[in-house]
Amino acid sequence: MPTEAASSGEPQNIWDNARGRMSQLELSAGRMSSRWFLGNAGVVGAAALFLLTALVLSGSVAHMLNYSAKAEHAQSILHEASDLQNAISESASLSRAFSLTRDNNLLRSRTQANKTVWAHMAVLGTLLAGDVEGRRLLAQNRRNLARRIALYDALIAVPTSTSALANETERLHLAHLNNAQISELRDRASDDFKRYQNSVTDDMRLSMALALFSGIASPLFGLAGIHLLRRERQSQQARELQLELIHVQRLAIMGETAATIAHEINQPLTAASN
Repeated sequence: MPTEAASSGEPQNIWDNARGRMSQLELSAGRMSSRWFLGNAGVVGAAALFLLTALVLSGSVAHMLNYSAKAEHAQSILHEASDLQNAISESASLSRAFSLTRDNNLLRSRTQANKTVWAHMAVLGTLLAGDVEGRRLLAQNRRNLARRIALYDALIAVPTSTSALANETERLHLAHLNNAQISELRDRASDDFKRYQNSVTDDMRLSMALALFSGIASPLFGLAGIHLLRRERQSQQARELQLELIHVQRLAIMGETAATIAHEINQPLTAASN
C-alpha cells in the first residue's frame, strides 16, 4: 500500500513542479530584462550621437565659412590700405620730382598716381561700410590727403615761391597724419584677420575632435546595443523552447495520470471478473 501511494503521488509532484516552472517562465517571458533596455539604449544612443555630431559639424562648418569670409574681408582691407599708402607716397615723390625737373612725363605720372589714390580710397570706403571707427579714420585721412594734394599743387604751380616753401612744414605734418591713420587701419585689419583665423582654427580642431570621438563611440554603442539585443533574443527563444518542452511534459504527465487512473479502475473490475 505505501508503494502504491508513493507511485500515485509521484505524477502529482511532477505536475506541480512543471506547473510552477511554467509559471516562472511565462512571467519571465512577459517581463523585459535589463539587456533589452540596455541594448535599445545603445542603439538609440549611437543614432542620437551620430545625429548630434552631424548637427554640430554642420554648425561648425557654417561658422568656419563665416569666419573665413570675415578673415578674407580683413585681408582685403589690409591690402587696400597698403596699396593706398604706396600710392600716396608715389604721388608725393612725383610731385617733388616734377617741381625740381619740370618734366611733363612726371606730371602725367603724378596725375595717374592721384587717380590711383582716390580709387583705393573708394574701395576702402566700400570695404569699411560696416565699421564706424574705420570710416571715421578714412574720412579724416581723405580730408588730410585732399589738403596735402592741394599743397603739392601749389608747389607745382609756383615751385620757387616763398609761400610754397613755407607750406613744407604743413605737408610733412599731413604726411605724418596720413601714415598714422593708414597704419591704424592696417593694424585694425591685421588684428581682425588674426582673430578670425584663430576662430577658424579653433572650430576646425573642435570639429576634428568631435568627428573622431563620434567615429569611435557611435559604432561602439551601436555594436554593444545590437549584441545585447541578440543575446536577449536568444534568451527569449530559449524560454519559448522551455515552455514548449514543459507543455509536452504536461501532456506526458496527463497521459501517465490517465494510465494510472485506468489501472486503478481496472484492478477491481478484474478482481470482480475473476
